[in-house]
Amino acid sequence: MKNPVVDLLRALTPGNLLEECRSLFFLCKFVLSEVWLDKFNNMGVMHRILCDYLERPDLQRKILTCFRGSYKTTMLMGYIVWLMIWSIINKKPVSVVYNTASKDNAEAFNLDVRNMILESKLIKLMLPWWPTKAADFDKWSKWKVQYKWFRFDVASLDTRQVSRHYTVIINDDLVNDDNAFSETEREKIKRKWKYQKSILTKYKKLKVGMELEVGTPYHKHDLMAELLLKKSTYVKCIIPYEIDGELTFPEMYTWEDFEEILEDQGPTIFSTQYKLVLLDEQDVICKEEWLQSYESLPRNRIRVIMVDPAGTEKEKSSVTAIMVADFDETGNIDIIYAKKLKVTPFKLIKVLQKLKKAFDPDHVCMELEKYSITIKSTVDHFVEDLDIELVSHGNKPKPKRIAVLQQWYETGRIFHNPRGLPDYTPDLLDYPDVKDTGIIEVAAYLTQIHEKAPSKYRREYEPEVSSGFDKEFDEFLKLQGNFKEEEFYDAYF
Repeated sequence: MKNPVVDLLRALTPGNLLEECRSLFFLCKFVLSEVWLDKFNNMGVMHRILCDYLERPDLQRKILTCFRGSYKTTMLMGYIVWLMIWSIINKKPVSVVYNTASKDNAEAFNLDVRNMILESKLIKLMLPWWPTKAADFDKWSKWKVQYKWFRFDVASLDTRQVSRHYTVIINDDLVNDDNAFSETEREKIKRKWKYQKSILTKYKKLKVGMELEVGTPYHKHDLMAELLLKKSTYVKCIIPYEIDGELTFPEMYTWEDFEEILEDQGPTIFSTQYKLVLLDEQDVICKEEWLQSYESLPRNRIRVIMVDPAGTEKEKSSVTAIMVADFDETGNIDIIYAKKLKVTPFKLIKVLQKLKKAFDPDHVCMELEKYSITIKSTVDHFVEDLDIELVSHGNKPKPKRIAVLQQWYETGRIFHNPRGLPDYTPDLLDYPDVKDTGIIEVAAYLTQIHEKAPSKYRREYEPEVSSGFDKEFDEFLKLQGNFKEEEFYDAYF
C-alpha cells in the first residue's frame, strides 16, 4: 500500500526538505510524524491554523486555547523543535521556558521533546551536523536542553524562577482541575503568573521576546478564563470543537464522540472544555434530570398566555416568544405550549386571537416595553375579542429574573407537555449558552405572575389541545401575507 507522505519525502532532497521545514506545519506533518506517528498522523486544517499562528514572528503576546483532546500540546512539542532548528541555522540566540502546572507534566513534556530531537532521521538527513546522542549537547537533562545558540528549560508552578531570563515563555495548562475550583488556588496561580513576567526578556521596539499562553478553561474565574475575556492586548486563537455546525477536527472525531463525552461529563464540563463557553454549575437553570412532564391537565386551574414580543430596537430580540401555561391549586406550572415566531405586531395580534380561541385562557399577558404598550393600545382600540395585560419586570436584571427558574425546576414545580416543547426545552438546558433568551424569559415571567387556582375555579369546558392545533397554527402563519389590511395596521407601529 502506497504512502503519499513517504513518496513525497523520497522526492525531496535534503536542501529543499529543509526549505519546506520553514513551515511548522510541514515539519510536524511530514518530518516529526516519522518519529511519532500516533501524535502527528491526523493533522488537518485546524492544525495548520495552529501552526501558522505559532510561527508568526510579529506577535509578541499570544493566547491559544482549543477544545480538550485537540493535540495542542503536541503542536507545542513540534514548535520547540522548530525553534531549535532555526535558532542554530541562523545563529540566533533563543531561550525558551515551557512552564506547566506540575513537575511531572514538565518532565514528561521534555522527555517527549528530547525523544524527537534524537530520533528524527529526517532532521539528521537535512542537517548532517545535528547531534546524534545526549553527550553531544551542551546541556541534556530532564529539565534542560542546550545546544549552541538554543536553550530550552521546563518548569512548573513549584519552580522558583529567579535569575532566569528567556526570550520565549510558554505557559501550558497552568489551570487544571486541582486549582481551578478554589478561590484561594485561583488567586495563587494568577499571582505566580504575574510575577513570572519579570523573567521574560522583551523589547517591543526590537520585536524581541514572546509570551504564549496555552490552555483550556475549567472555571469562569480561573486564569485562562480571565485571559480569554479580559486581556485585549493578546492576539487570541480560540478553536472550539465545532463552529456553525461543522467539526473543527474531523480527522480525529465524529459527532458521536462528542455526544458520548457530553453524556459522560455533563453539560457544564462539556460547555467549558469543548464549546469553550465559560459555564459555571451555578449558571445552569435546569438539569435534564429535573425535567418532568404532566400526565394530565388539572381541572382546577388558571390558564395564562404569556408573550415576550420582538423588539423594534437593534439590541432587542427579533423573535417573539409565546407560552401557554396552567397554574393549579398547589401553585405548580404546567407548560402546555411554547413557540418562537418571527411576526410583525399585526400578525402577533392575529396569532393571539387564534391562541385565545384554541386555549380559552383566563389572562393574556405581555412583557411591559415601549413596543408592547403600542400593541396593547392597538388591541384596545381595534380588537374586541382580546384583552392584553402588561407585566413589568420592575427593573430587575434579566439574569436574576431567569435564575429564579432554577429553584422551580429543582423542586419539581414546573411540568412540560409530554408531547415535547422543541422551541423551549433545548434553550432551557443550554442556558446560558443560547443566542436568544426570549423563550426562557417568558417562563421566568410565569413564575413571577403565578398564582394558585381557587378550588372552586373549576373548568367545566376542557378545550382539546392536540397535535392538530400545531398543524392548523403553522398553516395560519403561512397565510399571514394574504391579509389585505396588514399594511394599514402595521402603520400604527
